[in-house]
Amino acid sequence: MKKTKKDAVIYTFLVLLITISVYFLVSFILKPVPATVFDRGDFSNYFNGKKARVIIYGTSWCRSCAAARDYLKSKHVDFIDYDIDYSDDAKSQYLELGGKTVPLLLIGNRRLRGFNPKMVKDALAQLPQDDQVGTSN
Repeated sequence: MKKTKKDAVIYTFLVLLITISVYFLVSFILKPVPATVFDRGDFSNYFNGKKARVIIYGTSWCRSCAAARDYLKSKHVDFIDYDIDYSDDAKSQYLELGGKTVPLLLIGNRRLRGFNPKMVKDALAQLPQDDQVGTSN
């Protein structure tokens, strides 16, 4: 079967259309969303007696997760970092917490969906002073 220039143009167009469709699917449907609300609750069983009062449930590919990690490190906050793509236990906890987007942060008695520096700062300010400062993970 001989390929013509017209076939090549159609093939290129279809590949481009599929590529753009996948890009928009990933960008708009799977995109991490910024935190706009938080929930209060007793999340102490997720900390398992550890000194850290902050937990991040995230992934390695998530830009908002990386921003949250960098923010906490810059503030010298101890945190537990769970990658839900590589840990079945972390994924299970994430789902128990109603995880639908990443990152999902537990800061003391607050659960934040997504990353918003102001909300994280406010939640950290509510922690007892001795729980806020430490060495980053």
